[in-house]
Amino acid sequence: MSGTIRVKGIGTAKTKPDYVEVMLNLNGNNMEYVAAVNEANAKIEKLQNAISAVGYEKDDLKTLNFSANTNYEYDHGKQQFKGYVCTYRLKLGFDFTAEALAKTLTAIANSGADAEFSVGFSVKEPEKVADALLISATENARQKAEVLCKASGNTLGELVSIDNDWG
Repeated sequence: MSGTIRVKGIGTAKTKPDYVEVMLNLNGNNMEYVAAVNEANAKIEKLQNAISAVGYEKDDLKTLNFSANTNYEYDHGKQQFKGYVCTYRLKLGFDFTAEALAKTLTAIANSGADAEFSVGFSVKEPEKVADALLISATENARQKAEVLCKASGNTLGELVSIDNDWG
């Protein structure tokens, strides 16, 4: 007679980040729409020149989003038009080293573009980390199954199924 046990494996995987993404926001503000866009574009050009000076290509700076909005403020209960705000959301990704990050952030800060930025770390090949995690979870599940079988006086038989549920 064959029995069935179900176990959930818990896996862990550790790796050091090898890739960094700098996310940037640039704004152009002006009473005239075209002037606001031109201001934002001038800031992009300053950024492109700054990153080019430290070894990147201008095209390495990727535009993720562009928005243009009207800007209003309330003054004594009345809505006052304050112009246009054009915003670019940009990304610069590169291989991570402390030196490259410091050089890049210094160039951005000194560019004169008045960019807001944040830094995120990741790995270039996330599928390798996912594979290591699956292997770890599978080994953990097998160990749990062996303990359950031994405790119940049975032996572990052939694998019947795997439910690869990341939950």
